[in-house]
Amino acid sequence: MDRQFPDRPDVRPPKWADRFLQWYCAPELLDEIQGDLHEAFYHRIKKVGLRKAKFLFIKEVLLFCRPSSFRRSIAYKNHPVMYSYFKNYLKVAFRNFYRNGLYTFINGFGLALGLSCSLLILLWVHFESNVDHFHPEGDRIYRAYFNGLSPEGEVTFTQGAGPYALYHLFQEYDGVEKPVYFEDDIELILAMGEQAYMERGAWGSPSVFETFDFPLLAGSIGNSEKQLETIYISEDLAKKFFGEDWLTESVGAVLRVNDDREETIAGVFRNIGSNSSLQFDFLLNIEQVAEQYPNWAQGWGNKGAMIFAKLAPGVAPSAVEGYVNPIYKDTDGYGVGGDAMMLFPFEDNYLWTKFEQGIASGGKIQYMRIFFGAAMFLILIACINFVNLSTALSSKRAREVGIRKAVGAQRNNILFQFLSETGLLVFMALLGALLLDLLLLPLLNGLTGQTIAIPWQQPAFWLTILGLGVALTFVAGLYPAFVISLYRPVKVLKTGALKQKGSLSLRKSLVVFQFVLSSILIISTITVHNQLNLIQHENLGLDRSNVLVLPINDRIGEQYDVLKDKLLQSSAISEVLRSTSAPVDINWINVGYEWEGKLEDQSNYFYRLNTEASFADVFDIEMADGRFFKEDMVSDTAGVVINETGVTQMQMEDPVGKMITDKNSGERLRILGIMKDFNFKSIHREIEPLLIRLAPRQGRKVMIKTKAGGTQATITQLQSVWSELFPGYPLEYDFLDDTYNQLYKSEMMIGKLVYVFATIAIVISCLGLFGLITFIALQRTKEIGIRKVLGASVNSIVGLLSRDFLLLVTIGLLIAAPLAWYLMEQWLQGFAFRVDITWWVYIIAACVALGVTFLTISYQSIRAALVSPVKSLKSE
Repeated sequence: MDRQFPDRPDVRPPKWADRFLQWYCAPELLDEIQGDLHEAFYHRIKKVGLRKAKFLFIKEVLLFCRPSSFRRSIAYKNHPVMYSYFKNYLKVAFRNFYRNGLYTFINGFGLALGLSCSLLILLWVHFESNVDHFHPEGDRIYRAYFNGLSPEGEVTFTQGAGPYALYHLFQEYDGVEKPVYFEDDIELILAMGEQAYMERGAWGSPSVFETFDFPLLAGSIGNSEKQLETIYISEDLAKKFFGEDWLTESVGAVLRVNDDREETIAGVFRNIGSNSSLQFDFLLNIEQVAEQYPNWAQGWGNKGAMIFAKLAPGVAPSAVEGYVNPIYKDTDGYGVGGDAMMLFPFEDNYLWTKFEQGIASGGKIQYMRIFFGAAMFLILIACINFVNLSTALSSKRAREVGIRKAVGAQRNNILFQFLSETGLLVFMALLGALLLDLLLLPLLNGLTGQTIAIPWQQPAFWLTILGLGVALTFVAGLYPAFVISLYRPVKVLKTGALKQKGSLSLRKSLVVFQFVLSSILIISTITVHNQLNLIQHENLGLDRSNVLVLPINDRIGEQYDVLKDKLLQSSAISEVLRSTSAPVDINWINVGYEWEGKLEDQSNYFYRLNTEASFADVFDIEMADGRFFKEDMVSDTAGVVINETGVTQMQMEDPVGKMITDKNSGERLRILGIMKDFNFKSIHREIEPLLIRLAPRQGRKVMIKTKAGGTQATITQLQSVWSELFPGYPLEYDFLDDTYNQLYKSEMMIGKLVYVFATIAIVISCLGLFGLITFIALQRTKEIGIRKVLGASVNSIVGLLSRDFLLLVTIGLLIAAPLAWYLMEQWLQGFAFRVDITWWVYIIAACVALGVTFLTISYQSIRAALVSPVKSLKSE
């Protein structure tokens, strides 16, 4: 192409520019474009000279470098053909969807429903798994636990509460940066002027805002160093008190706390999200308590708070444990048999709350695994429906495949066509699932109490959705596409259809597998329901019905007798009493009791409750021996009542009347009676030793026992008396049943989710069965017509069509029963008090599965059986 000067053969366009043009230019355009540029180059040499001609050549080569002229592959060069193929595939796909509208709906709706619920589950699991993972350098934050050790060195219990003295020791150790003291679940009345609110918060060290990512929007930690009587409040609480001017007016203002002291607001922190396990609306500076009560601050026996340590870079948890435990061994908190402090990663603490032998063994992580498995179950069931119907419908498309192959379609073309149809349906189902999740997400958030959101803006989310769609396309569509692509044109075009025994066996296997999963969910749902029923409605040794609980402070305590007298004037109220805590959640532990005959290696701890003499009557506590307190006997204040587990721990015969000594206070106390065991902690745990004392003035809770049907009258009386005695004070109360149920919030939520997802799994399975029975009925239309002509009844035809499916469901139940038993046994092991999985659970599960299956297939079976033989046998 190059036209050289006759007298100067070395004059040519720049080589690198010419080669660059050859590299990027499409082959079909190269000759024409290169020729034009060369011709212009030689023409310009005569007009503007060689140097400028080269410059202009380079400029035009670079200007021509655009996407439309870039080098194309053979596939791209033939794009009109590929576009036609793709357009044809789409047209055939939509035509097939329309022609088989019922099956397309069943496939698409079942897949969308399964994906929607699975995505919701996975969003929840992802949210729960990332709680407390937002703190900077969170992998260096640890929580202190104490293991109770037997004389043989075995761990007998693991306690997550620690003393202020440990926090102080961490402050002195170079291996720990900014330790944190945090004692939550504190309810106090905060007031300013005429405004007063009952709020839930914590006593803690200001280092909370340094170690954790709870940013201060106003104020600083330095304010607490200058003045110990300080309080930090949340943004919402600041807006309650100061309105729109909270940012400038809050810091330095003074709040009245429980009307018995004043605290200066040192800072305002951002509202804490639901992705944090530490929840509080205010934080009182614990340093003021340490200064006021030095004995408390120095004692190791007062374990009541969470102690956190952020380790310095390169410091191992074992190094900190090795430093603390030798010091701890010589303190007053070291129990008989020994305790050992250990550090557990804070980021794992939300999911791992159950410990065995000092090793994390369970907690919410078990539910995460269960529901992740449930999500996979739902996706599998939906995929099984798709594979079943696709392989069943393949025989209807046998002639279409035969014609395509006869006119030259390759097996790869057939595979791509049917995979593209599957992919189109899968991505339509994914779109429907996402739209459905937009509607269902508020319901899930209401059920779980979380603020879960679909992360639309995160690329990882869309990559996951894309990956899920591609994976589902291959999982659900590869086998049907593979089967269909194997059809031989000669046989297909001769018979119009092919019967494939392998496909039939696969469909039966998939139906069985589908109902194995559904049956496991049914049996699990019944078992979970029974366990939740035990938790909610069984007495478990304590009558907690018709009891209102309200917190009190010193001011209310001063007028308690007046409050009690006025409340008892109502005929709807049977009793009023004070107690240190609600009897369903006692957390106060005392270590260091002595008694006659006590062995050196015997445990000497008791959970403790201070209350009034009417406690046993209000909560229907049964006595095994001796008596409960009597209000008119002053000597009973030097007595105790213990439970049966406490007697077992003491290994004392005939304990009533014998003495027990509290080493912490030096008091000698007489055992007045033995009460039967009742659950005062979570039923996940065995009942532990409990000691009750008659000390009503130490009570921080008022409990009001109402008569049956008198709840509303009691509330009316309480509101009237409260406004009279404590004007301007907020009235906050809970029902004891609600307090108890709050302990099992996770279990209740899990139960509701199990009900929902089991129902959806059954619905999806039945959709698949309905589609299959409909297809089989259409396939056997002539057979049914002939049977009716020969005298077959409607019942016999219904039985003919239903028999195989009912048999497959029965097989699925038989396989599912032992698997469900194993899974539920593993779950129930987490409860000290649990139901047994009895035989009738399997009977109910079988009746539900078989009943729903029969109802699903009977409609279509009866409809097919009622079709007139004239229509069934007419010639095509």
